Amino acid sequence: MKKYLLIIILSSAFGCTTLEEEPKGLLTPSSFYENQTDLDAGVTAIYRPYMDFFLNAQGSIPTLGGDDVTTRLGSNKEDYREFDRFQTTAGNGWLLQHGWGHLYRTVFFANAVISNYTKTPEGTAREQAAAQAFFLRGWAYFQLVRTWGPVPLVISDVTTGEEPRSPESEVYEQVITDLEFAISNLPPNWTGEPGRPSAWAAKLMLAKVYLTTAGWPLKNTANYAKAAELAKDVIDNSGHSLMPTFRDLWLVENDNNIESVLAVQADNGGDWGLSNRMPLSVGAPDDDSGNGWDDYFAEIAFFNEFPEGPRKDDTFKTSFAEGTLTWEQTIQGNPYYSKLTGYSLPQNWQNSLNPYVLRFADALLMYAEAQNKADGGPNAAAYEALNEVRRRAAGVNDNSVDVSGLSSDEFHNTVIAEAGWEFAGEWHRWYNLVRNEMVAEATAKRITDDRELPLVGVSVGDPESAFQKFYYAPIPLNEMLLRPDWQQNPCCN
Repeated sequence: MKKYLLIIILSSAFGCTTLEEEPKGLLTPSSFYENQTDLDAGVTAIYRPYMDFFLNAQGSIPTLGGDDVTTRLGSNKEDYREFDRFQTTAGNGWLLQHGWGHLYRTVFFANAVISNYTKTPEGTAREQAAAQAFFLRGWAYFQLVRTWGPVPLVISDVTTGEEPRSPESEVYEQVITDLEFAISNLPPNWTGEPGRPSAWAAKLMLAKVYLTTAGWPLKNTANYAKAAELAKDVIDNSGHSLMPTFRDLWLVENDNNIESVLAVQADNGGDWGLSNRMPLSVGAPDDDSGNGWDDYFAEIAFFNEFPEGPRKDDTFKTSFAEGTLTWEQTIQGNPYYSKLTGYSLPQNWQNSLNPYVLRFADALLMYAEAQNKADGGPNAAAYEALNEVRRRAAGVNDNSVDVSGLSSDEFHNTVIAEAGWEFAGEWHRWYNLVRNEMVAEATAKRITDDRELPLVGVSVGDPESAFQKFYYAPIPLNEMLLRPDWQQNPCCN
């Protein structure tokens, strides 16, 4: 991260310069933000790397360590296989390009706005523009710190290239500060402008941050109560609710539905970079005419344990080649994810389905988990939050699938399992397992025959301590070469 990088990025975003131009005409952050139009343009630029992170499956690479997703043995999937097999390397190109790269571009774009927005005239529009920048920077650093642990904390539009890796506690403090600004200055909704974070989205994101910091590595358990309070506020007052059926969530015609607290706005009619490419990534096996890239699909043990019902039916694709092949009979030999395709294959390998960043089910399950942990046992509201998700999953409107009478530990494990099924394939599971130090427990269920990729860095049955070295992804090799004073993460040192 060199100090000239931001100028290069801003130049490519807002215009071009030539050596013949007068210096006073050159575009720099300090000279650009003169009015609200400039400020809005600066905010718009932040959204592109944020969108790029979600619209292509490579942003999910670190989550392949979870038990809900796996990848194929051959083809060009080695960058995925590294995480699925717990054999990560610092030279992982997609991790750099689609993870570290997109996230720090988001940070740099946001810094340009945050460092200069006060130069524009005061007013609500200015504060709301800045609040979007704060939200997106907070989101980016949240992704960075829970993926890589200590990372360079850059909060100015001028960098030295010599920033140290800041401890997790300092990065999380900055994330919380950024999201608090966003909560105070974002509107409750953006009429006619979906895709921008609302104050409710900022509250729910902050709840997720507090829930994360209550677990590994910080274990600041006082933050469970803060997470519960924020999530309950979203449940009670945001106006969001669950969609009536799980399948409704994954239809393009239902984009920006009542459950969507925040979603990336995909556009298959726009350029390649704006379409949702997940249908390509989780399409269908090679022996089906609708196959895509096959970046990832479901682990067999996870699929087998998944509760039967409408949610399972609408999460996975298990029949192929016009019903002539079951998932067991395909070349790949795994169930595929159908919800992420918007049920559009084989006609459309890309689509305009908006990837969810936050949805109302997040609020329900985060509240249930956090309240139980904060108070040493679930209250009636926590049970209701969990059971609301369970009822929708089973397609019932009564209490036939409700749980009750659980101990605090039993309730916690039930919520974590429910979140795994509810958000299967959506990049949530790995982070939930890590913060709860449950990676070994989940991996112990993994099938060890030749139907799944063999583990390399760990073995089924290893203790959690054996998995902890893989909790953080490796710092990309090019960053380590530029900064020999940094120590690589435990996975790869």
